[in-house]
Amino acid sequence: MSAGESHSLALTSDRGQLYTWGLGDYGKLGHGDTTPQLLPRHLEFFRAMRLVWASGGAFHSAAVEEMGQVYTWGGGIYGKLGQRDTMNSLTPRPVKDVSAGAHFGQVECGPFHTVAITKLGDVYTWGFNGNGRL
Repeated sequence: MSAGESHSLALTSDRGQLYTWGLGDYGKLGHGDTTPQLLPRHLEFFRAMRLVWASGGAFHSAAVEEMGQVYTWGGGIYGKLGQRDTMNSLTPRPVKDVSAGAHFGQVECGPFHTVAITKLGDVYTWGFNGNGRL
């Protein structure tokens, strides 16, 4: 379970499926639009995967699937989605360039940055570096 500024995410314990709800601005719910969801809604993108971690920030969200790949979606300002651009993403996209070859276990979203930890304990950060965030 994770609570962003105006949205929430919850993983099922049995199948590692993700549900999101709240405000949908910037696409941070991951359903392909910016529509708010008043009730938890299954994030179909991950139907064939098992997630182990999910986090919501102020304007974006992130998740880690069991093989260690990080996915991000929502507001992309400052590069906080780890996609080498600042575009918003209405659906999850794998973070590739930041984490080539790394196997992650956790990810956390701040308001303007993202932090991920590998299964070996290495820390990766991306996004806005104001006030030493990264």
